[in-house]
Amino acid sequence: MGSNISIPLRRSGSLEEKTMGTVYQAPTDGEVWAYFYTEIGSENTQGLLGYAEEGDPTPSEVVCHSQCDRPYGKPSITYKVKKNWYWLVGAWPINSPDIKVFWLPEIP
Repeated sequence: MGSNISIPLRRSGSLEEKTMGTVYQAPTDGEVWAYFYTEIGSENTQGLLGYAEEGDPTPSEVVCHSQCDRPYGKPSITYKVKKNWYWLVGAWPINSPDIKVFWLPEIP
């Protein structure tokens, strides 16, 4: 017949909304999700940068990025962060209010 394959599933906690441009320290392993949720104009380019770094409260290592030239789509990013690492999401145009950022903690 067939064989039984056991695949370990990752358990997640509750999705937490965060603020773009704010540095956070990960309390557990987890994922960062961010996306533009509105259009900012047909001629503008917009993008997201995901930063994460171990031991540095001002992370400068880009681990993920996404860019879209309007009107072709909305950028989004998802990336993993290890426990105790610092992370933040940056964007251009800078200080755009049209960005949602979320933290999804893993449950050990």
